[in-house]
Amino acid sequence: RGWWALRVTPVLACLIPIGHTLMRGQVNLLLLALFAGFLADLLRGQRFRAGLWLAGAICVKIIPAYLLLLPLWRRDGRCLAGCAAGLGIGLAVIPLIVLGPIRTRDCYREMVQTVLLPGMGAGADASRAEELTNQTATEGQSILTAMHNTLHANFATRPPKASPTVRLVAHLLGGLLTLTTLWAFGWRRRGEGVDLVLFFGALVLNMLLISPVCHLHYFSLAL
Repeated sequence: RGWWALRVTPVLACLIPIGHTLMRGQVNLLLLALFAGFLADLLRGQRFRAGLWLAGAICVKIIPAYLLLLPLWRRDGRCLAGCAAGLGIGLAVIPLIVLGPIRTRDCYREMVQTVLLPGMGAGADASRAEELTNQTATEGQSILTAMHNTLHANFATRPPKASPTVRLVAHLLGGLLTLTTLWAFGWRRRGEGVDLVLFFGALVLNMLLISPVCHLHYFSLAL
């Protein structure tokens, strides 16, 4: 009964975001599988291969780059080396082979100008604003969007973008969450055990809340 409870209860708790992910055809369950591979290999001592799993998650969706805090905080050079190798293959070698250097450069430039900079409140490109980067574009669950929506409860008069002050406070809260998690895990090197899994899980939740764009289906990663 305990074996099944450990596996079924979390799925039931995350059933709504899992359903959202499947309904929208999102990549979160793929990320979940990559995270599981990362943790499994860390626990087995296969740290280089664990870095490859994490690199795969970063290549699929940018925000898992935040999780590099785990090998950095643990001073795990082999895991970082595996991640660097995976990122080199996934972000450079494969695009260059498939798309060629010019198209690869153009795709990265477009991503920075239309997604990354607007998501951080910078840049002038608004082509993804109504669909993704505005606080009013989606039902966001991030700290930034929650604060913005709370300050402007009336949707009809709600500004589409958060103010610089709200963004600053959201960044400070995100930094506080991160520092608290690192402090709780501690600087001392630890063995591979449940504390490592809990540390990674806390970082995943931080990642979701700190990300400027966080939809309900992202929380399938809480599994």
